[in-house]
Amino acid sequence: MKKIIAIIMTLSILITTSIATASAANANVTLGCPNKSFTTIYCNDASYSSDNIYLPVSNYNKSYKYYAIPSNSNIISVSGKVNNNFLSSKIYAKRAGTATIKYYATNNNGKQVSNIQIVTIHVLERGFSTPKITRAVKSSTTCSISWSVNSNTYINSYKVEYSVDNFKTYTVKNVSSNTKNYKLTGLRKGQTYYIRVVSISNLCNTNAYLYHRSAVTKIKTNLW
Repeated sequence: MKKIIAIIMTLSILITTSIATASAANANVTLGCPNKSFTTIYCNDASYSSDNIYLPVSNYNKSYKYYAIPSNSNIISVSGKVNNNFLSSKIYAKRAGTATIKYYATNNNGKQVSNIQIVTIHVLERGFSTPKITRAVKSSTTCSISWSVNSNTYINSYKVEYSVDNFKTYTVKNVSSNTKNYKLTGLRKGQTYYIRVVSISNLCNTNAYLYHRSAVTKIKTNLW
């Protein structure tokens, strides 16, 4: 296997799956749906993100050639193997961006002998949508907070959560994705509150959502 060059930038890799409409005429090998429709992987600095994709293979023929071709080798690289049960590939993230992997098989004459499966890979910087509370202005019964994120592109909405017992129990306020501030009202005078902001992302239009929580900000309302 080729040596993977370490990445300086921290990345996360998000994988969605779709079935291509194209198929080989008279295909005699069937590539089943990939095992993962959505996943998130985080890596540390000076390392790389990776994940494994598995496709069931029906009517496997060892004389055929099996391909997993990335659309952009600057974003991801792929290595893999195949046997009579499945085709497996390991995807390596190189830098932020979007690419696809095209799976198919050919005979010795280069003729396509299988259907096509396509997997879309989103490679993102780690912490791309983790909120950071930048301002908290309190009174006796209110607290106005503001926050920032590295990128708002993939955020569907926010939640502002606040608690008096450090989140053993807490109250939730829903906030739209185009807003980065909120005013909490009806607070008790002289009470300590714990506040955090949560971003909610659904990059791949599945039922799996990503939740990124900010660090907790602690405030005490005024007595007057």
